[in-house]
Amino acid sequence: MSKVVLFTSGSYTSFIETEIFWLRNHDKDSTIVTSVSNPKKDTYSSTELVDFSVKPSLLLTHLLRHFWELLSLLLSDLFSKNTSLSYLSRWRLHLSTILRCSIIENDLYKRGVINSKDIFYCYYSNEFAIVLALAKKRGHIQAYSLRAHGRDVIEDREPITKKLPFQGFKYEHVKSIYCVSNATQNYIQNRYPEHLAKVKVSYLGTSDFSIGPVNLNNEEYTVISVGRVRNVKRFFLIAEMLQFVTLPIKWIHVGDMAQNDPTYGRFLESIKALGANDKVQIELLGYMDNTALLEYYKTNFIDVLINSSEIEGLPVSIQEATSFGIPCVATDVGGTADIVNASTGVLLAPDFNPVDGASVLSNFLKSKSRDIEFRKGVREFWVNNFQAEINYPRFFATLSAHGTFGE
Repeated sequence: MSKVVLFTSGSYTSFIETEIFWLRNHDKDSTIVTSVSNPKKDTYSSTELVDFSVKPSLLLTHLLRHFWELLSLLLSDLFSKNTSLSYLSRWRLHLSTILRCSIIENDLYKRGVINSKDIFYCYYSNEFAIVLALAKKRGHIQAYSLRAHGRDVIEDREPITKKLPFQGFKYEHVKSIYCVSNATQNYIQNRYPEHLAKVKVSYLGTSDFSIGPVNLNNEEYTVISVGRVRNVKRFFLIAEMLQFVTLPIKWIHVGDMAQNDPTYGRFLESIKALGANDKVQIELLGYMDNTALLEYYKTNFIDVLINSSEIEGLPVSIQEATSFGIPCVATDVGGTADIVNASTGVLLAPDFNPVDGASVLSNFLKSKSRDIEFRKGVREFWVNNFQAEINYPRFFATLSAHGTFGE
């Protein structure tokens, strides 16, 4: 009897935990393959731990045994399309990647984790996807599928090389690529048109905790932002934008700070400067686990969630907020436009300036944020597109119908 084998990342974030929860509903005997020890190991039975830090002696032995195969894969990758001189100059790093993935594949095959009877998919297009591509090429598995998010597939985000190692190799051997947004799908199809038919959209989702409370009598507007303070999130832009508002606003930020981040200083400076605007109150709540955040939404009225990111996949923070009927003001980056639109909020230009941002936010707060019918529509859009209770069973049913999970 076949079972589902999920290859995931080393960290168990809330959305990976959601994936595993629904996977267990689909297949209680499923196996999880991860690269770090799982603190919830007892909860997730049948967890296989993989160590990518391979001993040098094993590297050499394995390289000699699989030299021609790995050399062929390396050369094919180095001289594939979109290769730059900077990418070529990193050939040793790419050799190390394919070598380690080959060793991992060989080990999992010997342990019986990789086999021809089970069903395989990878939560990210990461090094585990290379492992599965090797397994498919070697005939050790029949098929595998990928979820595609943002950072794991958008190669333009690589600061120097503009290319991810062995991406074409992964796509050559994968059966289906399930993208979390239309933006991700479009990117892959444009960059790898030869794999057009493999790429489709399958939204993630968040759980239903019902619509949040409404307080139309509060004199000040409450806006919230969620996430760790780091460069790509650009939370300093929210503080800079709020310097120009004239409405009474309480800004709540949920998330800790990466003090070694290059934008950490700018965030603190913008917070200090915002103190000059007596219309704005600031409440920095720091780190809050996902359960506590959802409880906060259930018990506190929020006018708007603000997302100021430079890059995104499709923000889970926005999915969670809209499930409570909270509208969103967000930058038009990545897959954000899939969930922030005329039905749920308003988009800002990716490079918006603070004055324009303040105007857009103020107008939206006054016109839509407390419109009860609009907030119901926000939640309805979430129900129709991002509800976990709908999306995950549909995802697994689709995989099964396409033959990825057998008959």
